[in-house]
Amino acid sequence: MLTRYDKIFICILLFLALFAFVGGFSVFGSGKKGEEVVILVSGHEVERCSINLENPKKIKVKGLIGESLIEVAEGKVRMVCSPCPNHNCMARGWINRSGDVIICVPNEVIIKIIGDNAENKIDACSW
Repeated sequence: MLTRYDKIFICILLFLALFAFVGGFSVFGSGKKGEEVVILVSGHEVERCSINLENPKKIKVKGLIGESLIEVAEGKVRMVCSPCPNHNCMARGWINRSGDVIICVPNEVIIKIIGDNAENKIDACSW
């Protein structure tokens, strides 16, 4: 029969296991820092640049419903402005690891960080 303290102990262990899993994944996440930013519009590459620029760079791309503004600075990239209705792509914030992606579905814009390994290639893009 489990006592009250046994139940509390089990809850604490479950909480610590969940915390370690989520915390470890967010800290060590998707691996290495990326080297390049690739911007795709409607599946076609429109811009490629190094993520480690000396000066911040703002890139405007014309998507399906309007113009998006993308910022590359200090080894990371984000969507600054987008004409999409919910701005989920802007809420993604800064990304900096190889394999990280920001996708704006209504505007058909994809921002992807790639590294030097082969797993960074996009197989297909469908809207």
